Amino acid sequence: EAYGKNWFRAESLGRVTINEINSKPVDTGALYAVITSNANYNGMDSSYIFKEAVEDNDRCAITTAIVRDVVWMYVNEALNNYVSAEYQAPQNRITCVGRVFDDVPADHFAFDAISWAAENGIAAGVTETTFEPARICTRAEAVGYLWMANGAPISAEPLMFSDLTEDDAITPAAVWASEMGISNGTGNGKFSPDMAMTRGQIVTMLYRAAGMPEVKDASGFDDVAEGMYYADAAAWAVAQGITNGVGDNKFAPDVICTHAEIITMLYRELAK
Repeated sequence: EAYGKNWFRAESLGRVTINEINSKPVDTGALYAVITSNANYNGMDSSYIFKEAVEDNDRCAITTAIVRDVVWMYVNEALNNYVSAEYQAPQNRITCVGRVFDDVPADHFAFDAISWAAENGIAAGVTETTFEPARICTRAEAVGYLWMANGAPISAEPLMFSDLTEDDAITPAAVWASEMGISNGTGNGKFSPDMAMTRGQIVTMLYRAAGMPEVKDASGFDDVAEGMYYADAAAWAVAQGITNGVGDNKFAPDVICTHAEIITMLYRELAK
């Protein structure tokens, strides 16, 4: 009664049986996604079927009705309460723009990239609430990001870097990067995990991870000499829209990168 004209009382307590989905018989051995309200999911309004089916720690944590009401108003006011076939597939109409980290506001140049990295488990913050986007990015961090973005594969290759141990968190990523030819370290059997990552190094790693595709034209940057290890990578990165240099026809291969810059390059290459 509290809902006025929109309240409808069932004549009896019953059970709904779903026999088909999208005009196909239900496969009892398949896994289906059920989209419902947090009220139904948590067992409110006497909807106990989901309440009995899930563990307490799997319950819906949504406590507000903002998203629900926005969708309802759109269906009610824009679609006149009729959802046609064009909306039956995911439309990506709702975009979360809330902050993932307190120090990365929505107008930060790397906001989308950092949000993507955090949501996909590619990069965690320095703390639970901060990312420190302007902090210098080390080789260990950059290789770790790239490793996580590729699914964190475990290599069977032995550890070949003298400045890493089997217990170091970065070791699986470093061994994988070496096996894949992405990074062979810094020479003399060292990986140099704490060394700052440069622009030349990161585009080279991305280029190698992409399989070193053929580069038709030189980068054209005044500070990228032909034959330098990063020359093809710089040209490729520009062609891929990963970076356009730093201005004045400069690529600045030796300039040190920040967390935000590294994540942005990864995002432009891997999230496209």
